[in-house]
Amino acid sequence: MKLKNRILADEQCNMIILVWPFMYQKKPYWDQLLKTFNQLISILLGNKNHVVIITNDKIKTRKKVIENCRNNKLSNFEKNLYFFEYECNDIWIRDYGPIQIKSTNTQKYDFFEYKFNGYGKKYEFKKDDSFSNYFLKHFISNLFGIDFNSSSRPFGNLIIEGGNIQSNRDGLIIFNRKCLVRNNKENWMNIKSYFDNAVKENFISEYLFFDLDPITGDDTNGHLDNLIRIYDKNYIFYMHSNDIDHPDYYLLEDLKKQLNTVVTKTSKIKKIIPINHSVDDVVRDKEDNILPFSYLNYMITNNVIIFPGNKNTDMNKLTTLMPFFDQQKNYIIDIEGLLNESGGLHCCSLNICY
Repeated sequence: MKLKNRILADEQCNMIILVWPFMYQKKPYWDQLLKTFNQLISILLGNKNHVVIITNDKIKTRKKVIENCRNNKLSNFEKNLYFFEYECNDIWIRDYGPIQIKSTNTQKYDFFEYKFNGYGKKYEFKKDDSFSNYFLKHFISNLFGIDFNSSSRPFGNLIIEGGNIQSNRDGLIIFNRKCLVRNNKENWMNIKSYFDNAVKENFISEYLFFDLDPITGDDTNGHLDNLIRIYDKNYIFYMHSNDIDHPDYYLLEDLKKQLNTVVTKTSKIKKIIPINHSVDDVVRDKEDNILPFSYLNYMITNNVIIFPGNKNTDMNKLTTLMPFFDQQKNYIIDIEGLLNESGGLHCCSLNICY
């Protein structure tokens, strides 16, 4: 059965939306955050990707970003750089931003909007929850012009969060059920009806789910993008460890067991690939708290992949992943500043195709 729409996979996209981390200027790791964002922007623009910066002060931020790009010897980058003024509660736009889809009939772009509640009302969220609608009306509609149709909420008021839902090009979606139940404070049968209806209405072809706790340090109740990533049509990479001293060793053993069962339920996953993590990969803050580091929380476009790293990163850990991305240039950057805010590269970015 032909789908009405297809959710675009990250690797099909050539534009990244970032929220400038202005709200963390007084944090002790502000300089680390600033360095990470400047590196990301320079890598993306240097490879001809489009970059949108959401900020509370467009003039001031624009000046800083352009100065950094020029210091990095970038040329002809300004035509691919956009600024939009809006004051978000935080930088985790993956979880509250609009999800781009493509109509299979008209071949035009549309967007899904999700409701957001600060991971079960743990944090301030009202500005984030209002972002998508405002952004689509005042930025995307101008960017796409007549090619922009409209937006819809196929999951109603269900709290989905982009970091916990992934799709491939065949219309398969996967998510962590335990996270959905916790953040919605709703029973599974009520939640399930939304996904059954999405299949019935041809928005998705099928869905698979896991029941997993979050990795240590993750405050989202268990977003899937730390644990599993779908790539291309039929690959799944998953977080793995042979090191019993890794703080998530038993969680990752559970993940492997669930994954081996779940993939038997679909013909759309052909191969699962473990990505090893050891205790040497663990990152701690100044109070010795473990931060949520995973090599799978990477950022990817149609021509670039940026892997998360830290001061202890062993390049051998990434040799399993890199051969699969022969269409993208590979980069690794230190993300300790992001980790101190309990997130990663995928979490702080949103992909669209322009």
